[in-house]
Amino acid sequence: MAFEIYRRSQVFFDSLGQPLSFGVVNFTEAGTTTPLDVYSDAAAAVNLGSTETLDAAGRFATAIYANDDCRARFYSADNLVTPVADDDNITDPAGAATSIPALTGNSGKLLTNNGAVLQWIEYLSKLLPDMTGQASKLLTTDGSQPLWKSPADAGVPDYDATNEDTYINFTLGNWRIQGSRATFPVPSGSPPHGASVAVTYDTPFADDPILVVATANKIDIASSGYRAIVVTESTEAILTLVYNTNENSTDPGGDVATTIPVSWLAIGPK
Repeated sequence: MAFEIYRRSQVFFDSLGQPLSFGVVNFTEAGTTTPLDVYSDAAAAVNLGSTETLDAAGRFATAIYANDDCRARFYSADNLVTPVADDDNITDPAGAATSIPALTGNSGKLLTNNGAVLQWIEYLSKLLPDMTGQASKLLTTDGSQPLWKSPADAGVPDYDATNEDTYINFTLGNWRIQGSRATFPVPSGSPPHGASVAVTYDTPFADDPILVVATANKIDIASSGYRAIVVTESTEAILTLVYNTNENSTDPGGDVATTIPVSWLAIGPK
């Protein structure tokens, strides 16, 4: 799109302050004497050539538009050698923001902007890859192109229905997520109201996990209806799980005579 350099209503004057009646204006590329065509409209549909003549009132017949930075030299009708005025380096008032970047070398690219200037980008890199045959896969990227990957390839383990003790271990950004199942042994202390189990992480965290959750997967563990409330303690390498049904009581109804499965999940820096 061309930009307006002179309005139709502008009046131009000679060195004596009189309207530059029938003055001649030559347009060239900025800083040069190379002729540059100008236009009467922003769409650059009507080419006026590189020379225009003012009317008796010292005005252009139309508004004047240019596609590039330009220079305008004004001459009186009786002296086409020495300009009355020389306007050089006339630029788009909107600056580079509205200038279309060079087309050369950008075939097949998409014209967009970065919030400040127009620019060409690789069109295909902004589109989702074909979804055909990609059911249940995750959308990810190799750093330059979007692509589909199976959960395992993307770092998320698949569920293994044949293995109840599947170990989860994957990363999301700078975080590592690990989880699995463990089993509390039958309490060996007296009274037999609790037990503990230690888990060594498959991959040590870079520091202590920020979140560890654990839950017992068994309700009826003692005759008096006591429940196993699990507490945790973790370093970057080892998770300790502990439960106790009734630490300060000798009530035999709180005695535990069974193993207790427990599930746990830990999140920490990778």
